Amino acid sequence: MNPEDFQPDEQLLLHAVALLTGSQMAEPSQRLPMSLPEVGIGADAALSAMFDDVLGRSRDLGAPGFFAHMDPPTPPITWAMHLWTASRNQNLLHP
Repeated sequence: MNPEDFQPDEQLLLHAVALLTGSQMAEPSQRLPMSLPEVGIGADAALSAMFDDVLGRSRDLGAPGFFAHMDPPTPPITWAMHLWTASRNQNLLHP
């Protein structure tokens, strides 16, 4: 394990936001492997590889015509809180 992998990475977060907002296109250069390799593909490549499966094929619940059964916090607050809890290896159910 590399200790730097557990520190905030501003460039990786900016890449994730750029993929989310559509200001950057994901390059489907690598698909995620079916089994774990000895050496990883790196966080940036993993985000790009997961983008289509995670966001490209999911429903936009904020789009017209969708009605959510509950009102969650706005996405930016949810994202920020998830970053904070993930940095402490916790989740929102177990602070």
